[in-house]
Amino acid sequence: MSRDEALAWRDAWRDRPTIGEAADILGVSYWVVTDLIACGFLPPPHQLADDGPSWRLNRTAIAATHARAAPQVTLLPARAAAGAHEYLTLGGAARVLHVLGVNAAAILVRVAGGTLPAYHSETTPVRLGDLLFARPDVLEFAALVKAENGWLDRVETARQLGVSKRVLQRLVARGRLAPVPLSSHAHFFERTTVERFRDDHVTSREASALLGGSREVVQRWIRRGRLTAVSGPGLNDAHSYLFKRSVLVQWRAERLPVGEAAALLGVARSTLAHWADAGRVTPLADMGGKQRWFARQDIVRLREDRLQTVSHPRAGVTRGRTR
Repeated sequence: MSRDEALAWRDAWRDRPTIGEAADILGVSYWVVTDLIACGFLPPPHQLADDGPSWRLNRTAIAATHARAAPQVTLLPARAAAGAHEYLTLGGAARVLHVLGVNAAAILVRVAGGTLPAYHSETTPVRLGDLLFARPDVLEFAALVKAENGWLDRVETARQLGVSKRVLQRLVARGRLAPVPLSSHAHFFERTTVERFRDDHVTSREASALLGGSREVVQRWIRRGRLTAVSGPGLNDAHSYLFKRSVLVQWRAERLPVGEAAALLGVARSTLAHWADAGRVTPLADMGGKQRWFARQDIVRLREDRLQTVSHPRAGVTRGRTR
């Protein structure tokens, strides 16, 4: 190799830092650089000829990455910088935002985009790894991330559903409500998922209105096995019941209280009661309470029989004689 070729190779290496060298230039860790590459904020590395397994970046691209973020940084005077303990470091901010799936690289991208204020001492050149963040700004940014993604935290989700956090935890454990898949222990839920769950389920108060019985009657039906709840006393730690709306709607559609049954037949309640005592129609057993309930299909069948009897009175007489 000639001297000129050697110098050219040296310059090529100087202008093509490794990932580790790029981390030193930016003042961040090796893994932050790889995350910046992964999110497209830093161009991907290249492998130089005869460079073995090493991957190298473009120094100009590294400088451009720094230049995208540095102008957005607010410089702190020496006196303010002396109180840096009141601020979060890049790593500290990343730990706070980790629950939202936001890492240090994502924070730097947001700084460059002007959506997360960052600070740096004016006494030294700006290094991305030395950025400082005010805790209120970080918390406000966390709220922004949640709003952008349409996420609710556990407290907000429990409030929306009208259940306790413990009950919410049980609903998640049983697979009835799926959180956003994040690599953190915290649970966040898509607002649309929570709203759909809320629309698909009803509380004890709503169930009593839907079924036409008091809350005590609804609870009695649950104890007797007439109704099935997805949450509530005896099922988990909930103090009130939660029901699947579609199940209750179907349940109600299949049953009629005595007043509705009599109205469908076009007779008085006393007449229907007489027919029930005579065995012409059988009330539903084990419903509890003073009010009788009937299967809708039995009432509809009885109504059709009565209509046929009215349309063919002789057949009705004959049928009556054979009973």
